[in-house]
Amino acid sequence: MRRWGDSLPDAKRKLYCTPCRTRDRLRIAPWIDKTKSTPTGDPLPDPPLYEWKKLIARYRS
Repeated sequence: MRRWGDSLPDAKRKLYCTPCRTRDRLRIAPWIDKTKSTPTGDPLPDPPLYEWKKLIARYRS
């Protein structure tokens, strides 16, 4: 199993716009910028503990 790299350019090669892919049948790469600005908005809530442990167990096996 190949794992993704930790850098943004590696992730950019794997991601694409799903609506564009459906409509045009082309893989359109997203525009990803690294910034030094602080995050805006509220942080996302943590998942329920049971679901989180179940997900971790699935990927560890």
